[in-house]
Amino acid sequence: MVGYETTDAGVIKHLLVIYDEWKRQKMKEKNMAPGNSIIEIETAAGTVKGILRSVEKNKRLALLCRGLTGDLNRRLSVDDLADALAEKGWSSIRFDYRGRGNSYKAPNLPTVSSMMEDVTCVLSHIKQTFCKEPDAVIAIAIGCRLALECLKEYPTIPLIMWAPIIWFQTSAEIRYRMHEYRRTGVMEFDRTRIGDVFLESARDPTYDEVSSWVFKERHHFIAHGIEDEVVPMRLLTEGRDLIQQAGGDVKLFVVSGEHPHPKANVQTQIQKVVEVVGTLP
Repeated sequence: MVGYETTDAGVIKHLLVIYDEWKRQKMKEKNMAPGNSIIEIETAAGTVKGILRSVEKNKRLALLCRGLTGDLNRRLSVDDLADALAEKGWSSIRFDYRGRGNSYKAPNLPTVSSMMEDVTCVLSHIKQTFCKEPDAVIAIAIGCRLALECLKEYPTIPLIMWAPIIWFQTSAEIRYRMHEYRRTGVMEFDRTRIGDVFLESARDPTYDEVSSWVFKERHHFIAHGIEDEVVPMRLLTEGRDLIQQAGGDVKLFVVSGEHPHPKANVQTQIQKVVEVVGTLP
């Protein structure tokens, strides 16, 4: 048979490809459960695709901003969060940044700038489509840094930051040095593991810049898993203290659980986020 490996290794490899495709399709079907519908949002540089998780019994809507990794083709913590919110009567929108998943593909994407443009376009789409601002923005990891800056035009929308990464480069270097030194004894940060283009775009904001993104009218919440080895606790508390110093209202909740990456146990954190959402006016 031309083009097909007949060795045992070749057969196993072929079966694994088939299994991976089957698993991806099942994840797609699960993400398209009743109440989920695909949405397309046009930006100046391409289409952003997302999922609207619609709940009829309530008019409240949350925008979910994922972190750097993952997409709507895989079942991740942001999808579990959308389902948990739906059980409490909240609709939600989650989406793929350009360069990820089913959204517009282009070389050297995403960057922090392109991701911020995507968040801004989705916020505008919500305002135009639903004739209102989202009732809350829930952001994960570096999505928190994006949401903080993008919400400058929306100073009253509550912001819930789950495992926030505001200073990406510093966070990545601390994490890398901590884990790689334990594993290999090498302290040098390997930039190729993240990608030079994105890393160059992810300049750490200054304290003054972050302070300018804080508004007294906004309720800020931070949810963090005590077993999270991705977000250094030092940067987490610095972010909280900086919001407080800028006059912002902020509450920090530390519960059990890991960083919200694939296969992590984050149910306690999801419960806490949903509990916080339930306290919003």
